[in-house]
Amino acid sequence: MKFFLRNVGAALLLLLPITLLAGDYEKAWDALHRNDKQPAREFLLKAIKNNVNRDNAVATLILLETYDGIGTSYLERYPDPLDQWSQPGPYAYAFWFNYAVLGEYGKKSGKQLANLERLATDTTFNGSLRAAANYFKGYHLFFCQQQQQSRAMYPKMGALEDWQCVGPFDNISRSGFNKEYGPLKQPATGKGFTSYNNAEVDWFTPLHGTGQGWIFVGASFPATDAVGYAQTFVLSDREQDAVLALGGNGALKVWMNDKLLLAEEEERATELDAFKARCHLRKGYNRVLVQIGFTHGNNLPNFIVRLTDDQYNPLRNISSTSVLQTYQADTTTAAPQTIMHFAEDFFRRRMTQYPQDPAYAFLLSKVYVRNQEYDKAKAIMHDLYKKYPNNPIVLNQYGECLSTKYDATELQELQENIKQQDPDNYWVLYSKTNKLEEEKKFQEELEIVNEMIAQQGETQLTRLKRIGIYANLERMDSTVYLLKDAYERYADKEDVILVMYYYYKKLMKDPAAALEVMEKFSEHNYSYKVTKAMAEEYFEQNKADKGIAVLKAIIASAPYDTDTYDPLAVYFFSRQQYDSAIYYMNEAHGISPYYHKIMGDIASCYMQQNNKQQALAYYKKALSQYAGGSNYRRKIRELENKPDIFSYFPKLDNYGEINKALKQPRDTVQPYYFIFDEKNVVLYPEGANEQMISTAVYINNKNGIDSWKEISVPYNSVYQDVTILKAEVIKANGAHVPAETYENSIVFTRLETGDAIYYNYKLSSFGIGRLGREYWDKYYFTASVPTGMARYNMLVADQLHINYVFRNNEAVKPVESKHENFHLYTWEMKNVPAYKKESYMPNLDDIGQVLHISTVKSWDVIAEWYSDLTREQCQEDFDLNAAFKEIFPDGAGQLNDWQKARSIYEYIEQRIAYSSISFRQGAYIPQRASKTLSTRLGDCKDLSALFVSLARKAGLDANLMLVSTRRNGRHSMVLPSMEFNHCVARFKADNEYHYLELTDNQLPFNALPQSLVAAQVLNIPFNYKGSEKIELLPEDDKHKTVVLRKTKVVINDTDQQVVTSSRRSGELASLMRGHYAHKTKEEVSEGLTSSLSSQSKNPVVLDQYTFNNLDNLQDTVSQELHYTIKNDVINVGDFSMIKPVFVDVVATADIFSADARQYPFEYWNYENTDQYVTDIDVEIPAGKAFDQVPADVEAGFNNMSYHLTYKKSAPNKLSIRRSFATNRNQLIEATDMGNMKDFFTKIMNAEQKYISFK
Repeated sequence: MKFFLRNVGAALLLLLPITLLAGDYEKAWDALHRNDKQPAREFLLKAIKNNVNRDNAVATLILLETYDGIGTSYLERYPDPLDQWSQPGPYAYAFWFNYAVLGEYGKKSGKQLANLERLATDTTFNGSLRAAANYFKGYHLFFCQQQQQSRAMYPKMGALEDWQCVGPFDNISRSGFNKEYGPLKQPATGKGFTSYNNAEVDWFTPLHGTGQGWIFVGASFPATDAVGYAQTFVLSDREQDAVLALGGNGALKVWMNDKLLLAEEEERATELDAFKARCHLRKGYNRVLVQIGFTHGNNLPNFIVRLTDDQYNPLRNISSTSVLQTYQADTTTAAPQTIMHFAEDFFRRRMTQYPQDPAYAFLLSKVYVRNQEYDKAKAIMHDLYKKYPNNPIVLNQYGECLSTKYDATELQELQENIKQQDPDNYWVLYSKTNKLEEEKKFQEELEIVNEMIAQQGETQLTRLKRIGIYANLERMDSTVYLLKDAYERYADKEDVILVMYYYYKKLMKDPAAALEVMEKFSEHNYSYKVTKAMAEEYFEQNKADKGIAVLKAIIASAPYDTDTYDPLAVYFFSRQQYDSAIYYMNEAHGISPYYHKIMGDIASCYMQQNNKQQALAYYKKALSQYAGGSNYRRKIRELENKPDIFSYFPKLDNYGEINKALKQPRDTVQPYYFIFDEKNVVLYPEGANEQMISTAVYINNKNGIDSWKEISVPYNSVYQDVTILKAEVIKANGAHVPAETYENSIVFTRLETGDAIYYNYKLSSFGIGRLGREYWDKYYFTASVPTGMARYNMLVADQLHINYVFRNNEAVKPVESKHENFHLYTWEMKNVPAYKKESYMPNLDDIGQVLHISTVKSWDVIAEWYSDLTREQCQEDFDLNAAFKEIFPDGAGQLNDWQKARSIYEYIEQRIAYSSISFRQGAYIPQRASKTLSTRLGDCKDLSALFVSLARKAGLDANLMLVSTRRNGRHSMVLPSMEFNHCVARFKADNEYHYLELTDNQLPFNALPQSLVAAQVLNIPFNYKGSEKIELLPEDDKHKTVVLRKTKVVINDTDQQVVTSSRRSGELASLMRGHYAHKTKEEVSEGLTSSLSSQSKNPVVLDQYTFNNLDNLQDTVSQELHYTIKNDVINVGDFSMIKPVFVDVVATADIFSADARQYPFEYWNYENTDQYVTDIDVEIPAGKAFDQVPADVEAGFNNMSYHLTYKKSAPNKLSIRRSFATNRNQLIEATDMGNMKDFFTKIMNAEQKYISFK
């Protein structure tokens, strides 16, 4: 029996996870969780020595040593991990760039070089690892100045090399990923495509390929935000199955024979073979098409494609060509079979098998981080991060999982947490030295560096730090000693060489020695910085041949990069050797045939040679690719002997008009008036425009001086350039005083009453993308002051079509004429009177004489563009999913649409604050939902996009709506444009659409602010379907705002004791919260007392107050006030009189004027409540009775109704009811203001009447 139990026990032990048996390994992690690192290190070494869970013990030791700042010397102090791991492949992938395996790209030696050789040649490693190692070795040889051997390594990777390219296409805000631009269906050249800047492009083969497996497309697609395509044709000598492996830096798609195999929408930088799918190669040619998208900030977009067997070894019986070949399209409909990355698969299975071992989470997250799959990495590490908040290694690894683009705020918090928990950490100390250096506290910085040396010994890092500190402290002997010592120790390090070079050149004034330092280094090392500095030094020392040879070597190092040709081209241009300059420019042009700058530079060379024909041809080519090239356009007109384009506009004698105005007497009631205001616009066929604005203003009085002494010229710095051509004060005696200008700011100095100011500026505008070539504008002929002459001129290229509407003056028609290939339109008005400012009048867009112009064909164009632009920002990610789980811990499936929408709305309003700062938010593009969640800040479009993201995940039909808020008027946008100033969310519930304002954290759910009712809105479908148009957001009864008030008044001697309770709904609830929420008791009491006192001539004493729902988002806020109005009873003989306490004022007289009104009255702008219902119970002392009670009042006007009734319930008790339905959204015509005044007068008189009792 004992034997049986003993064997059963042994069998059970075999089933237990390894980590439960690994006492030392488990103790190591327990120590790490306590931030007790030295015992952890000792336990790990014991575990490795005893071969208990050695794989993860080694991995954990690497993590610890790296965190502690001594990872760079790991291989000097410990055995090689590749010799210790039982299955080294996945571990090597996770730690690829760690110094314990290979370290960073560069020149290798010792164990790292041995590891590199082993990984490149040992067939026990799969083909992906060996391909990556061959690439790494190629770089090693490159940095050893063994260029030929380096180039021989890259073909071993087996990547497809010969590609045709076409692009760039529009990709603003990653909106181009799912757009069909044509190359998929058109593999042949000749038909051409429309690029992102509306120019024509076609398939081309770059003059020089990379020859390195990775295809760098930045030169092929010269844009900051773009989608590009590359195709190659693979010849297979047989029918065969294969694996298509893809990697790169960008958002990637790949097709095989026109069938989509892989689509990775998230823009990220990956390693090779990051994504894989099974495919079938037909015998003969097979088309491989890659789409790559990239956005601003991606400085090195690239991709790599390999066709491999199941072990990821490259197929050897294939070849490829960029030349178009006949191929058979794949019309099968089966979904492609993707393959998980081998390291991901390995560590996922291990995590499932050993869930209690934290090392696997670290390792899997490292696999994800290598391919910038930050969401997956965060998800893997998140539980450990929450469980062990005091383990700095956990915190450090979780920090690696955060994206600097989307998680910057969380990353900063994490870094500060590590600094607090582990202040003596090597890298924490290093960060302190950087801060002290910024603060110029060099002695303190030196003390910290000495702490680092005491910890880990002297390193290249600390030595260079000390050199810099001693130099800043002007301790030159120590600086020179350390520098020379560093040069002896680190003679192959770029930073040391550059410092040594500057030491000899600048300090010792020995250029020969400086040059020798770089020459010696370059014999067996390569550095672009050193090589470029060496070339410049050769030229400076009149060794031109050597300088040219070095620049040619730079080209040879990266012949596929257009930037490598610039130095030689600039050199030859500066020496007027234009043929040589053109040669190298043409080389760059062959790599990047659609880059305008290269073509413009070639044109400049031909201009210097006086070859006007070639110069003209290249300037035209440059302009065709860059419509914003105003200099190209000017050069073309000069070479074609055409006049300045602005000479075609009507002539205006600016100074003549100004001098005439200075001599005329003026009414000084107005602070100033416009002598003239003229705008000249040229719309070019390529899509750009130029504008010239000329304005002269006569200053009548001091207010005019205050208005015009300093101004900022309006322009958009993103897509416009501004040039102030003239700005001056013109005195009555004719003297001119130049204004001070800076960028777009003008300050008119010595400005006096009776002077005129004149300014003239030019705007050059060019946008990119689908709306980049469109133009829209509004010009106000009506102003708040008189205008002598207002004129708008537009010169439109024949290829363009414009739409225009002149509102509120049908008599003004454009004068049209023809000039070259342009059509000139001129709208002009003279002696335009000022509009009369009236209270609560409509916006100038509604009542003024306004010219609207747009080239946009329809509102559909705007809606589709913005839908594409914003849809990508609503993608799911880790943070969005975490927020969704927090909102719906049990899921959203059992909730109705209203419950889902309310839950999401309240989550956002309770956590995210409205913030609109120009450097944080863009003009049009909302930030990623995860960033809004992380920072807890967002503007209107950010908050709306976050709601839409969560709502759609919950299954709601939701999308964005662009808004021009109500104060802008009902006719702010007559023609299609993007002049919206707000964004809201729309969702569907109960088969109806509803609208949410998310920028007000105190607004009840589904309440509609007055700023949105009757505002101009454009629906933006999440997935564009068409037929959208601008409309006014309708009002409905569901959004009525109501004030319900009940008041009890008790007369006590000469005082009125008042208890009043009120309920406010909708937007009124938000206003109440805005006034009193999150205030101290003293602040609330002062605010209430002030409000009550404003309605009484007698002192008011607030006794107590209560609020309900002030601190939440319920639909209604209620309030109860107890207060006393002192001495408010008027005693006359044996009679007493009181005036009812209505509290809420519903009608005032200040809105009426004795002058005849000219414009309508916008009642919504005056009134924020739809209905008032007030019940007042008045009780006078027992023994007294009401005597004279006013008669009931009933009044009405334009669908507004007012009722005031009095009813005695006892001799000493009186009930008063007032109800007022306002119909606040109506527009009251000027001719009706007299009737409204009568209506209001009747109300005010009724509420001013006294009640007597005795």
